[in-house]
Amino acid sequence: MLYLGIDVAKAKLDCSLLLDPASGKRKAKSVANTQTGFAELLQWLHKQDLAPSGIHAIIEGTGVYHEQAAMALCDAGVTISIVNPAQIRDFAKGLAIRSKTDGIDSQVLARYGALLQPAIWTPPM
Repeated sequence: MLYLGIDVAKAKLDCSLLLDPASGKRKAKSVANTQTGFAELLQWLHKQDLAPSGIHAIIEGTGVYHEQAAMALCDAGVTISIVNPAQIRDFAKGLAIRSKTDGIDSQVLARYGALLQPAIWTPPM
């Protein structure tokens, strides 16, 4: 299982695919927070030779802005966890990460997923 950290904003998703938790090796991608952007993200994962079922996406819960992304990725077969942004900020502080950018936040989300394996989110019926 690979971990994909997704920092959510109104207009875009900053994504960080953690390839090796030990070394921190990763790949990054930024897409629009739209249906087209979700399709682009899934296509990018496919180009990495990754099946959706092998991805665990850790998504920052940000009001309503994360909901469409979570639903689209879940529908595609990606495992989803939605986490509280305050927990992620505290986790980053524990890692001595003081900078806060969308790219760094997506890396922290991926590391959080790999280390703590948060609860799986199930979409509402």
